[in-house]
Amino acid sequence: MGWIIRVLCRFLLGILRMFWRLVWTLIFFILITFGILWYVTGNLSATLNQVSKVVQVGQAGWDQWQETGKLQGLSQTDHHQDSGAKWSKAQATIYIDPQMDATFQRPTLKLLLTGIRQGLLTLSL
Repeated sequence: MGWIIRVLCRFLLGILRMFWRLVWTLIFFILITFGILWYVTGNLSATLNQVSKVVQVGQAGWDQWQETGKLQGLSQTDHHQDSGAKWSKAQATIYIDPQMDATFQRPTLKLLLTGIRQGLLTLSL
């Protein structure tokens, strides 16, 4: 009878160890990801801002799952579109630096001219 209790205790301890290993692995990967973001951006406040955006998207997914029972693919743009935010006008201003390298300036102008010819863009000076 005592051996059954020992086997059961060892089994439960094994499950507990596996759970804690999973938790520590997740913490480790989160810290590594945060460190890589910090290294890439070179700015702690920008890194924290990016982490905040990721957490907001995750929170929106969690809220959606709790409300509907379904989890659809969310991205940062989906989160903003769901909030009802829209551009006040259907227009944008594009600035082309005249001192920009010609290898970048030519394709940019070509793209804009193609958009104007196809009626996707209108030019106003």
